[in-house]
Amino acid sequence: VIHEQTLEAGFANKLASKFAKKICISWESSFAYFPKEKTILTGNPLRSDILNSKKNKKEQNKIPVIYITGGSTGAHAINVFVEKNLEKLLKDFVIIHQTGDAKGYNDYSRLEAIKQTLEKSISSNYIVKKFISTKEVAQFVNSSDLVVGRAGINTVTELIYFEKPAFLVPLPLGQKNEQLKNAEFFKRLGLGEVSTQDSLTDEEFVSKITSMIENIHNYKLKEKTLITDAAQKIVEVLKDVSKKKTA
Repeated sequence: VIHEQTLEAGFANKLASKFAKKICISWESSFAYFPKEKTILTGNPLRSDILNSKKNKKEQNKIPVIYITGGSTGAHAINVFVEKNLEKLLKDFVIIHQTGDAKGYNDYSRLEAIKQTLEKSISSNYIVKKFISTKEVAQFVNSSDLVVGRAGINTVTELIYFEKPAFLVPLPLGQKNEQLKNAEFFKRLGLGEVSTQDSLTDEEFVSKITSMIENIHNYKLKEKTLITDAAQKIVEVLKDVSKKKTA
């Protein structure tokens, strides 16, 4: 049994599909890449901390909260955009910034040092973290007004689950512009805006965030595409294949 997370199909899964008894896919679009007779739409599993956190009702923030993240390793390009525009953003928003710890950049140390130099009136609006736990991810996404980050398929899946508006800056590297396709899919669902890293300017970075916050109620999920019990569906496929093999 294999599972394809992405909207299309990775090379390894295309190859493995020739030998697989069953192929679990996360999105309808992946049917085009595998034999239909052994392909099952199961969805992309969500972490339990994410699923459980949906029960918490978001309170109205007095000041809009922006959660900026680049994943566990961080996104240096996004961190630099934040750094260049930090004081401007903090005048209007609370920023929760997960920098990661990519080697060679020292983004966390640099931004933490910058925080110490900010005026007290805005420094309290800046929460900078190197790493965050899964529970914190759920907490920050759930409580924020807007997320800014990359467009990996797991990130996009979780944002769809929360129906959370997001400004996505896809990783420019990767297989077949995978993150850009994820981001455009997310935008088509009505929840986000997309800018490519190479074309994004400091002015656009700030203006996109500001414009999205000003029009945040326009970002609504247009189509229910998410399967929230994906993990259980995959388990059932595994059980079924196992039973047939031992029968």
